[in-house]
Amino acid sequence: MESIREFIQENKTYKSYCISYKYDSILNDIYQYVSDGDDYILFADDANRIDHFNQLIAYYQSKQFGKLKILITARDYAYSDLYLNCPAELTEVIKLKKLSDNQLIDIVKGEPFGITNPNYQDVITRISDGNPRLAVMLSRLAVEKQDIAVLSDVSNLFETYFNTFIKDQKELANPINIKSLGVISFFNAINIRNKERLLEILKNFDIPYEDFLEAVQKLNSFEVVGINYDYVKISEQNLSTFFFYLAFIKNKQLSFGTLLTHYYADYMSRFSDCIIPANNTFGSEKVMDVVLPDLKKHFDTIYDDSERSYKFLSIFWFYLRSETLEYLYNEINTYSEHESINTKRMILEKKSTLSGKDQTLELL
Repeated sequence: MESIREFIQENKTYKSYCISYKYDSILNDIYQYVSDGDDYILFADDANRIDHFNQLIAYYQSKQFGKLKILITARDYAYSDLYLNCPAELTEVIKLKKLSDNQLIDIVKGEPFGITNPNYQDVITRISDGNPRLAVMLSRLAVEKQDIAVLSDVSNLFETYFNTFIKDQKELANPINIKSLGVISFFNAINIRNKERLLEILKNFDIPYEDFLEAVQKLNSFEVVGINYDYVKISEQNLSTFFFYLAFIKNKQLSFGTLLTHYYADYMSRFSDCIIPANNTFGSEKVMDVVLPDLKKHFDTIYDDSERSYKFLSIFWFYLRSETLEYLYNEINTYSEHESINTKRMILEKKSTLSGKDQTLELL
């Protein structure tokens, strides 16, 4: 919007319009407001959600007199389909990256926040993860409370952020919506056309198939999730972290034990991707209180298998500290007294790793 404003200030012949109603024919409005022979810029945010987007392209290609520029935006998941509908020889693509930490810090330390404390800045940039709207909300909270501790659990702030997507705030309290979002957040993307696989997942979490599909369509209309090539995915990573936390940890509407039992073996990396951000964003104690009993129970079933224990503890050592130390003690004691051990002085630089070295040392 700001770019359009600046462009029009420099190019006085242009007029601008925004397309906001996306679920009906747009040709009538175009013919009403756009006169052939004049110069225009038309702006459509989330253009993939315009039901009659092809009408806009057809008008662009048919305009005989005057200049017409169309500026559209689309999320990554919708880019391919949208691009195919645009005339390639006339289309210029500008890919926007999420804001860097330095850019977020410029927002945080500027007016009206004036947050110059590096500790506050680090927490805000980590949680907001390139999202300026979240950075602003976190900055307001920090200025209001004057206490960095309030940023250790920002679940209420995320609920407020979620409600910016929808008008009916009761949707956040709808169990089927939260359970559906929790499942999607863990698997990252779910193929809604693979009915056999989907039914298996939903059965494990007591989610009716039709209710899930209805929730997905509703959440898609709110732009909380996106559907691309039959895969449904939560639109923003920090929202995905929030919904995992909300469904599995805070509300306990989904069983973490069930998740561990059925999906740990095939989705180890997803546990890291979900648990660690939730731990860092919403507070380790809240996460630990819920996951610890299930982690202990699962670890007991693999205790005698050294390799499986190592992989499990590599992910969950933070919660299973005593078990991790016991495992390391036992592993070290398995070295034979007659085994040749090459001892040498090791100098480890700050933040260095032992990747590719002895796994016992790496875990230690």
